[in-house]
Amino acid sequence: MIRCIEYHQYNHAVMLFSLAGTYSYFDFYRMSQGVNAHFHNRLLKNAMQLLDQEQKNIFEAHLNRILTNELSLTKICSQVKKIGMPMYIQNYMNANQVFDIDIDSTKNWENALQGYLHCRM
Repeated sequence: MIRCIEYHQYNHAVMLFSLAGTYSYFDFYRMSQGVNAHFHNRLLKNAMQLLDQEQKNIFEAHLNRILTNELSLTKICSQVKKIGMPMYIQNYMNANQVFDIDIDSTKNWENALQGYLHCRM
């Protein structure tokens, strides 16, 4: 995503941002209660800190333009759905023993698509 922004490939960056956000939101709900509150926002925030303010502003304008347009959002949602839910357990989840094995992954994926990306199901 960062490389895409650096090379002015904003549509690709929006797609990767959307996928990363949906995945981290999915992870957020796979984690045991009480330990998950800061992980979702921190991951994308850390990545965005690699950009200067002008790059952030330009990217955010593209992000808002694409994700507030219903047709563009539908395309992004379709791409993220096609890629599918994560099939990994992140290192931070293992290291902290925070993975909740009782989570319904399919329901969790739908929650991530709707709750984070605002996709219609």
